[in-house]
Amino acid sequence: MKKLLLILGVLILSINISYSQTDICGYQQPPYNPIEEQQIKDYISSNRTNTTITVPVVFHIVWQTGHPEQNVSDAQIISQIDALNRDFNLLNTDAANAPSIFTPANPNIQFCLATRDPNGNATTGIIRRQSPIVGWDPGNYMAYYNLGGSEAWGAPSSSNPCPYLNIYVCNLNGSVIGVSSLGIVTVDYAYFGTVGVLGSNYNKGRVATHEVGHWLNLRHIWGDANCGDDLVNDTPTHNAANFGCPTYPHKSTCAGTPTEMTMNYMDYTYDQCKYMFTQGQVDRMRATLTPTGSNSGILTSLGCTSPIYTTCVVDNFGVTVPDSGKFRVAWTPVPGATSYTLEYSTLYTFGTAKVSLNVTSTDTVITPSPTSINTSNLDIYYVKVKANCLSSTFTPQLVVNVSKNIGINMLDPILGDTTSGGSSGGGGTTLICPDTYEPNNTLTAPKSISTNTDIFGTISPLNDADCFSFSTTKPLKNVQITLSNLTIDCTLQLYKSDGTLLTTSANTGTANEIIIANNLPQASYKIKIFSNGVSDSTNCYKLVVNRSKSAFRVTGDETYYENIDTELLETKIYTVDGRLLDLNNTDNLSSGIYIIQYVYEDRIEFEKIIK
Repeated sequence: MKKLLLILGVLILSINISYSQTDICGYQQPPYNPIEEQQIKDYISSNRTNTTITVPVVFHIVWQTGHPEQNVSDAQIISQIDALNRDFNLLNTDAANAPSIFTPANPNIQFCLATRDPNGNATTGIIRRQSPIVGWDPGNYMAYYNLGGSEAWGAPSSSNPCPYLNIYVCNLNGSVIGVSSLGIVTVDYAYFGTVGVLGSNYNKGRVATHEVGHWLNLRHIWGDANCGDDLVNDTPTHNAANFGCPTYPHKSTCAGTPTEMTMNYMDYTYDQCKYMFTQGQVDRMRATLTPTGSNSGILTSLGCTSPIYTTCVVDNFGVTVPDSGKFRVAWTPVPGATSYTLEYSTLYTFGTAKVSLNVTSTDTVITPSPTSINTSNLDIYYVKVKANCLSSTFTPQLVVNVSKNIGINMLDPILGDTTSGGSSGGGGTTLICPDTYEPNNTLTAPKSISTNTDIFGTISPLNDADCFSFSTTKPLKNVQITLSNLTIDCTLQLYKSDGTLLTTSANTGTANEIIIANNLPQASYKIKIFSNGVSDSTNCYKLVVNRSKSAFRVTGDETYYENIDTELLETKIYTVDGRLLDLNNTDNLSSGIYIIQYVYEDRIEFEKIIK
C-alpha cells in the first residue's frame, strides 16, 4: 500500500483494550511482524496460486438461558456460509458497483460446514451451548467451556496449526458487533447471516466477512490510525474508519488526497455499501493458507471430508477356556486401531451389568470378575470386542462357560479346531447355548420374560418344551411373537393364562414361526415352544415378543389371531329418534323398535331390537 517503514527493532506495545460507542469491530491490530511480512512477499513473488482452498467451519452458538432469540436457526447459519462463499469468490452481484478506479479481486476461498470433528466422527458443524452468561466482552472467553462457552475445535499450537475456522455467535454485550481474536471469529447474533431478525444495514452477512478477513491476516483499511498503514499496496490511505454509506468519491485528507475505498470489506461501512477485496488483500489472505502461513492447518484438514466407515471391523473373533474359571479371547489385528474395547457380562443384553476393558493385545486371557456384574450366574459369560479407530462397532457376542471349559470360536486360524470337544481343560471349542430359563417345561410353570427383548434357549432332549409368560396392557394390546434362528423343526403356540390355546404356528423345517395377535385384552399370556421329533442342545433359538399400540401388519407368512372378545365398557339403549333411555327400567318399555349401543375398549357396536 503505502511506503513501508524500515523496522530497526521490535517495539512491544502495551495495549489498553477499550471500545467506544462507534466501534463496530473489536479487532486489535498486532505489532508489525517482519518475518510474517517476508513470508507474504515470498508468496507473492514465487508461490502465488489461485486454486480453490476450502476452509472447514464450525459454528458455536452460545446462547443465554431465557433468550432463545440468541439460539439462531440452522437456516440462519447456512445463510452465513452462503454469504461468505459469495464474498470470498467474487460471486456477489454488487461487486459490479465498484468505481472504475478500483478492481474487485477473487480470493477463491470456499467455506464448508464441517462434516468431521477433530476425533474423526461425523458432525453437522454446528455446536449449541446454552449458557448462564448474560453477555460476552470481546475476546475469546466464549471459547472455553468452563467459562460458560463452547470449547474451540482444533486449538492451534506452534506445531499444529488449527484445522478449523471456529465462528462463535453470541451476545457481544452491545460493545461491538464482531471480533477476531486469537484464531477465532465472533459475531453478535443480531448481525449474523442474511435471514432472521436483522437490522436493515447489517443483513448481508458481511460482519462475518469483515471478521474472517481479520482471521486471514487483513488489517483495517485505515491501519487503525490516522492515515495509517494496512500493509497492502493497492488500497488507498484512509484518514480513519468510514461509517454508513459515504457518497462517492470520498476523499482522504492524507498525503495525495486519494479517493478512499469505502466499499472495501475492511472498512466500517454498512453491509449494502461494501462489496470488495483488492488483489493485494487477496494475496495477503491466501499467504496464510500456505505451508508456512498462520492458517496452514487448513491445508491438511479433513474437516470437510465426511468420515468413511469401512475397515475398522474385528475379524476372526473367538473365545476358548484355557483353564477352569478363565477364558481366552483372540482376534485378527485391525489396521489403524489404536486399542480395543473388550466387554463381558453374564447378561446377554449387557446393559450396565458388564466389565469393559481397554486392551492393546489381540490375544487376552481373562479371569472374570463376577462381583462387578451383580448377578448370581457366575459360569456363563457373553463376550464382544470393538476396535478403536475412526469408527467401529462391536462384534457379535460369543458365549463361554468357564465352569465346563467350553467356549466357541468363529474361525479356525485364531483359536484352533472348531469341531473338537471341549470337556477336557485344553480349550475346547464346542458351541454352547446358555439355556438359563430351565426348568420351564410345562404351561403350569412358565418363566416370565420381558417384551421387546431377545430371549435365547434350546430344545433338548426330545421331549423338552420351553414355556414363557408375558403380559399386555390396554395401550399395548397388539402382539407379535417371533421364533427365529431355528436349526430344527419347531412349533410355536399362544395360550391364555388359564391354559386355553389361542393359536398355533407350525411351519415346516427351520422357517421362522411368527404369531400376530392383535387386539388382546389386558391380561397375562403364555407361550409354548416344542420340537417335532428332534432336538438340538447346542444352538440357540431366538424368541422375541413385541407389543404395540398399533395393530401389527399381516403379510401372509404369519399365523394371525384377532381377539373379538374385548372388554365391554358400557351399554346404552336409545329410541329410534335418538333418545337415551334408562337401562334399569327396560322392563317397562312399550312396544316398538330400539337401538342398543355396546361400547368396547376398541370399538362400538349397535344392535336393533323389536319389542
